[in-house]
Amino acid sequence: MKKSKLAIASFVLSFIPIVIPLLVILGVMIFGRPPGSTISIGRLFTAGSYLLFMSFLGTFWFEIIPIILGIIALVKIKKNQLEGKGLAVAGIVISALSIIIVLVFGLVVGVSS
Repeated sequence: MKKSKLAIASFVLSFIPIVIPLLVILGVMIFGRPPGSTISIGRLFTAGSYLLFMSFLGTFWFEIIPIILGIIALVKIKKNQLEGKGLAVAGIVISALSIIIVLVFGLVVGVSS
C-alpha cells in the first residue's frame, strides 16, 4: 500500500521547532563569547535564554501546521485506506508536546524576569 504524503509531511515538520532552538543553543555555546571579552557568563546566559525563548516563540507557529496536516492525513488515510497512520499521529503528538513545552518555558521565563 501507499503511504500518505500528508502524514510524512506532518511528521517531518513537527521536528522543525525542536531543531531550530537546539541550533540556537549550539550557536550561543560556540559563538556567544569571543575570547578575551569582558562579558560575564551570567550575562551570556541571560542573553542566550532570551534568544532561546524568542526562537521558541518564532517556531511556535510552525507547530500548528503539522497538527493540521496530521488531522487531514488521518481523515484521508481512513477514507482512501492508505498507510501512515502512525506517522500522522506521531506528528500530531510531537507538535502538541512542543506547544506545551513552549508554553511552560514561556511561563518560566516570564515569571523569572
